Amino acid sequence: MSLTLDTENLRGFLQHFNTITGLRIALFDLDFNELLSCPEQPNPICDRIKASSVGRERCRKCDLAAQLYIKENPESNHIYFCHSGLVDGIAPITDETQIIGYMMIGQCLSCDMSIGDAWQNTVRLCSDFTDLGDLREQFFATPQLTNEQIRACAYLTNACASYVRLKNYVRLRQNDIFTTASKYIERNLPGDLSSDHLCTALLVPRNALFKAVRDETGLTLGQYILQRRLKYAKYLLKNTKNT
Repeated sequence: MSLTLDTENLRGFLQHFNTITGLRIALFDLDFNELLSCPEQPNPICDRIKASSVGRERCRKCDLAAQLYIKENPESNHIYFCHSGLVDGIAPITDETQIIGYMMIGQCLSCDMSIGDAWQNTVRLCSDFTDLGDLREQFFATPQLTNEQIRACAYLTNACASYVRLKNYVRLRQNDIFTTASKYIERNLPGDLSSDHLCTALLVPRNALFKAVRDETGLTLGQYILQRRLKYAKYLLKNTKNT
């Protein structure tokens, strides 16, 4: 699903969060493509790690694990140590009953470990696939927060995710819902196309699906499906040879 962004207002909003917390904050779609962030430059540690194919794969697995947690706990946020020893946080952006994107904060360090020990830990975790030796200065500039501060930032991320939806800064493109739904319907015309089945298969709220079909075709969902099935039946009658 594609998202429509109010880029100007979102940039300002993310800038305010970064100014207050000192943490990088980014908006991601469901495929974990970064859409907008502040600051725009990636964390140099993460950037170096992702330059390696092994590093990219480990980052991908961390992202997938974070997504899975949020899908199973959509009312919550998630704070976790990534594979390189940095602290990240993620919160869902929801549209009624479904997750449409993610807001992430990072990368910071926990005060539970000294900055020197944290550096040695990250070097140890990443030394088999990348050299971080020249990034020591940048690492030591990484924000180091108490656990209470980290939890507070994660809570703010949840609030931010809710706010950007409330202000309509992030929303689903209705025509993309229709495109996805129409392709599924065409592939499954003989099968179950009840609204319950479609909403489950497409991970789309019922009212969003109904609205997308109505806006695009002027028909109800049931009328649209009937229209497509009648056209398909005519095609079969015309192209099926008698045996």
